[in-house]
Amino acid sequence: TGATYDIEMINALQWLVDDGRIAEGDTVGHIHLEGDYGENALVGAEYAAAELGVEIAAQKVQPTDADLTAAVTAVADAGASVVLLTTTPPQAASAVAVAQANGLDLTFVGSNPSFSPALLASPAADALEASYLMVSSIAPYASDAPGPTAVRDAFATDFAGETPTHFVLYGYAQGELMAQILETACDNGALTREGLQEAFQSLDDVDTQGLTAPMDFSDPGQPPAREVLILKPDATVEGGLTEVEGLFASPLAVDYRLAG
Repeated sequence: TGATYDIEMINALQWLVDDGRIAEGDTVGHIHLEGDYGENALVGAEYAAAELGVEIAAQKVQPTDADLTAAVTAVADAGASVVLLTTTPPQAASAVAVAQANGLDLTFVGSNPSFSPALLASPAADALEASYLMVSSIAPYASDAPGPTAVRDAFATDFAGETPTHFVLYGYAQGELMAQILETACDNGALTREGLQEAFQSLDDVDTQGLTAPMDFSDPGQPPAREVLILKPDATVEGGLTEVEGLFASPLAVDYRLAG
């Protein structure tokens, strides 16, 4: 439901170029987890880097790594001023805090699972607000679009006192998608396993009223969404994220095709 991690990184690198934060010939760091999550994002970063004429200095980390000093130091030594993060939220906090503590002028751009609003109550909060951005096809919790507004109002009523995150919107969007599949299958008179699959793959314009980017499931094996937002931490808003750039899909992301 939404853009895949490789698509996120392709769009992120194009945005960094368009925004003047990196240029052809530059080196960009990418600290990523070992495994499908991190390595999928790295595939996208390397694809975009080759097309844009930049170099990727990759540093692989393990889920158990709590201190990212070595990885941050390595990408800084490689000449990176921008570092992609495909990590856990605590690891992202470690990376930005290490950079700040060592006087490294680095901008970090994280895959969407790399942030949690709980980090804004941690010692890394100032560093995150100063140097971290997130790329995601999920709207920030504070979005004023119709979908997020309706879900936010319902969440505040039913889960008063709980900490809201953008993943509340993501979960609701998944429920909306399932409802559309079931409704389409019922309209087709085929509420069977095969009928559900056919209904699912007939959905070519799933509109969640701004919860996520619009989705197209009619091309099996390809990402359903290629648009993303650029977000930044902000402790003053619900959910801890505000919008820097609205939904967009770079030409590289539009043309990109998954293998297999």
